[in-house]
Amino acid sequence: MISSRSCGCTFWQLLCLQRAAASHFRKQGSGSYVHFTSASGLIGNLGQAGYSAAKLGVVGLSKSIRSIWSASASDQLHHAVPGAV
Repeated sequence: MISSRSCGCTFWQLLCLQRAAASHFRKQGSGSYVHFTSASGLIGNLGQAGYSAAKLGVVGLSKSIRSIWSASASDQLHHAVPGAV
């Protein structure tokens, strides 16, 4: 069962933190963002559809924000996807 609460929580937390950081970075003139997510979002896991969807959503959110804010060359945004080696 996919829980909308767990999926929504991840996005709202990231958006709130992103907005707070953007405000601070604008004041200081530059900044770097790093969103950490899970490799489960890229490869999926049996029985973890909601978790995998939320983690892939973090990757999509990072890419979307990066394209929106690409006009500001002083801000950088990256996403890290650690996984088993």
